[in-house]
Amino acid sequence: MGKSAIRPKVEILHLSTVSEGRQLELNSVFGNMSHALATIIADDADESLWFEVYVGDQAVQLPLEIVREALALAQEHVHSEAWYEQQGAYEPGLSAAARALAKREPGHGT
Repeated sequence: MGKSAIRPKVEILHLSTVSEGRQLELNSVFGNMSHALATIIADDADESLWFEVYVGDQAVQLPLEIVREALALAQEHVHSEAWYEQQGAYEPGLSAAARALAKREPGHGT
């Protein structure tokens, strides 16, 4: 298991730059340092909007429409493990793998 996640306070910064137009940045301060968590940018060619994050040193741009779709789906379809247990979603004695498979079945958890 990896490091546990932190949930710092996040603010939205409106950035105007000379060479990159206007952007929105999700920013947070933790460990006494400011961190750019993600940026929303517009493409120069067609003004399409992109959600940019960094994986290591590599910028990764996702279409903002896909991020919006994922957020909308999350409202209805993402649940904690505790939620599934409270719903009685599992048969007694199922292995962890069987429980994971049960969550993937159509209509389960909605």
